[in-house]
Amino acid sequence: MDHIALGENVMLSWDDLLMDSDFHPIQDDAIEKPVSRPITIGDNVWVGCRTTILKGCSVPNGCIVAANSTVTKTYQEEHCLITTSGVVKHNVFWKR
Repeated sequence: MDHIALGENVMLSWDDLLMDSDFHPIQDDAIEKPVSRPITIGDNVWVGCRTTILKGCSVPNGCIVAANSTVTKTYQEEHCLITTSGVVKHNVFWKR
């Protein structure tokens, strides 16, 4: 396993899964892929229920990850709504 970093004021809902590893090597066209890569969750991020965040992903400050989403890449834009399809709303804010 590699590393999972959570920022300040991160709210994780129930049944979330953060996987910084495949737990076994994967080979594609004779090139072995990395087994693990870090996950970074910024400050003031809200991760909805039943969300999966995979290795090597980053969620920037102030973002909301929609319920039942799968995050498979790194995002740069802060304060956006992220779904499995990508960013669907910009300039979003949330509070407890």
